Amino acid sequence: MTEAPYIYSWQNADTGTFIITAVATDNLGAVSQSSEVDFRVIDTKVPGFRILSLYPNPNDGQFTVEMAEATDLERCYTIYSLSGQALHKEMRGGQEILTEFNITKMPAGTYVLAVSSENRIIDTRKFIKR
Repeated sequence: MTEAPYIYSWQNADTGTFIITAVATDNLGAVSQSSEVDFRVIDTKVPGFRILSLYPNPNDGQFTVEMAEATDLERCYTIYSLSGQALHKEMRGGQEILTEFNITKMPAGTYVLAVSSENRIIDTRKFIKR
């Protein structure tokens, strides 16, 4: 990548403890390294938080999210831009399996819907708004 925001998506990471750094090299060969960041990847299986589907996808800003099952915990649905900025947030009861969204006023683009509870993101889906 040559322009901000600089994003790296680490898919299917194994569980465990990791230390990562970012290294940048400019066009003249100068190198800079970030501070180390320690983090843990854990296997979290919370009943009722797995997204079965988000449809239609692509959509016009009106779409439905179907969750795997009901739960007693409240769910937080947050829509993020691809640069990581939270653009829309809704709290819903865990008993709702089907949740309707209307974000027609948001601009066209690619977004990520994250479902969380108690400040932990449990599942995500990428979608396109036309």
